[in-house]
Amino acid sequence: MMIVRSVAQLLIDRAHFISNSSLKVLTWNIDVVNTVKSKVVNKLPQGYLFIRIVDLFFLPLLLALNFCKGIVNYSESLLKEKSSKAPDAEKNTISKVVKKAVKQTEEDLFNQQKEHEKKKRQQEEEKKKKEEEEKKQKEEERIKQEQKLKQEAEAKKEQELNNKKWENLTLRLEVEKLEKEKQEKEKQDAEKKKKEAQEKRQHDIEEEKKRKAEEERIRHEEQERIKKEHAKQKKQEKKQRKKEQHEHDEEERQKEQARLEQIKQEEEQKRIQEEQKKLEAQLVVEIELAARQAALELALEQEKLEQERILALEAERIEKALLKEQNRHDTILTTDVAAKTDNILKQKMAEMSRMAAESRTKEYQERQAREESDRELQAKNKPSFSELVERLSRNDKDLQTADFFNYHITNNELKQIVDAVEDNDVILELNLRGNTLINNEVAHDLARLVDGSESLRRLDLTGLSITNFGPLLDKLKDNTVITHLDLPVEASDNVLERVNDVLKRNNEEKKKSLAKALQSAAN
Repeated sequence: MMIVRSVAQLLIDRAHFISNSSLKVLTWNIDVVNTVKSKVVNKLPQGYLFIRIVDLFFLPLLLALNFCKGIVNYSESLLKEKSSKAPDAEKNTISKVVKKAVKQTEEDLFNQQKEHEKKKRQQEEEKKKKEEEEKKQKEEERIKQEQKLKQEAEAKKEQELNNKKWENLTLRLEVEKLEKEKQEKEKQDAEKKKKEAQEKRQHDIEEEKKRKAEEERIRHEEQERIKKEHAKQKKQEKKQRKKEQHEHDEEERQKEQARLEQIKQEEEQKRIQEEQKKLEAQLVVEIELAARQAALELALEQEKLEQERILALEAERIEKALLKEQNRHDTILTTDVAAKTDNILKQKMAEMSRMAAESRTKEYQERQAREESDRELQAKNKPSFSELVERLSRNDKDLQTADFFNYHITNNELKQIVDAVEDNDVILELNLRGNTLINNEVAHDLARLVDGSESLRRLDLTGLSITNFGPLLDKLKDNTVITHLDLPVEASDNVLERVNDVLKRNNEEKKKSLAKALQSAAN
């Protein structure tokens, strides 16, 4: 009875679920039909007839759905009523029985599954054993087949040997014949190979000779190329060393120039001091001469006064002696005395003028002798023109400054200097100051100075009688070495401006190269 009730309860619960689902489905269908109906009505033209046609089409469907819905609701209410009438104790008992039945059912299902797996394993093992036995049988059959084939092959081979024994007599003769032919052929092949080997050796020898000749030619060309590169590199190194030497010489020259400037300043100070001493001595002499002149003038004045006093006394004595004479005689005597006095004064003045002229002449002669002595001393310390030109021509490394100041050089002599400087790579400074004999006839030769020399840094042309600077400027624009150029006062502002532009450019290049050299030395 309890089992029946439990089953009934399960059926009731299932019916509840079905009724709820059916109710939801029916409600959804009714909503769908109403939605479709409203869309159809909206699409059709407005009018009573069309609405009625739509109602006739959808009305049976809606009635059927609502009828089903009512039946489901009624069934649901009956189920709820029956389930509510069952007592609580009976409900608990039914649930326990149901749980127990469910548990027993689960255990039965588990045992059945376990038994099924066991049977399945047994079947797999049997199947595996059966496959192994079949495999073993196949292997035995294969071995038997191989043995059978081997026996058949041995029998066939033995039969063939028996057949060959009868054929050996004829075959032996044929074999001997073939061997002879083979030996003959091998002999011919050996001779042919030997001949080919000799030809090949000869060809290889010739090829080796050609290869060696080609290698020798390539080696010779490589040596020539290396020699040329070495010479080129050596030339570049020489040029670089020469450039570095020039820069070093320039630095040394600047140091030497600074030292010479200092020496010149010291000599100038000494000369100024000597001049001051000379001036002081001359001043002393002049003071002494002035004192002597003043003393002489004073003596002359005193002598004049004494003479006047004597004359006055003589005149007074004569006047006293002639007082008694007539006025005519007094007048004559007075005139004679005045004339005599004037003559004496004129003689004294002439003598004083002669003494002053002799003093000036003596002073001039002394000054001339002193200047001549200075010139002789200066000439002893300075080299001659030919000596300087000869040192320039032989590229004397000790001659970096050629000073021709006030040598009174002619145009032809200037050409000699230019020829010597063009081949000189040591000279740094050339001084032609004060040579007024050089004029426009050698303007092109002066231009060669800035074009030919690669070492000349300073050039002094002050005092030359040059007004044509065109050739000099044409050559100067391509010069990258010269940094100082002094021109005569006749040079125009335009010429000076162009010269200054070139000198400024060269000085900047010199600074850059010096900075680069210092940077490379630091690296």
